[in-house]
Amino acid sequence: MKKNKRLIGYRTMAGLFQKDIAKKIGIKESTYAAKESGRGVFKEVEMLKIYNILKDNLKDIKPDLKITDIFFN
Repeated sequence: MKKNKRLIGYRTMAGLFQKDIAKKIGIKESTYAAKESGRGVFKEVEMLKIYNILKDNLKDIKPDLKITDIFFN
């Protein structure tokens, strides 16, 4: 699998670290890092939680953010 560069970009733009997202979605930082780098697959529920976190943190910068912008392009 490929590294999720869009997720990394949006997470960075939101000023969040891997540990921040991992804690908010309830997984270990190492598990999150593996999934973000393409060595694992995010569950649907994790993708939805991440999307909501990023959408909230980026509402002033990217108010039209869609889950497909992060995970499916």
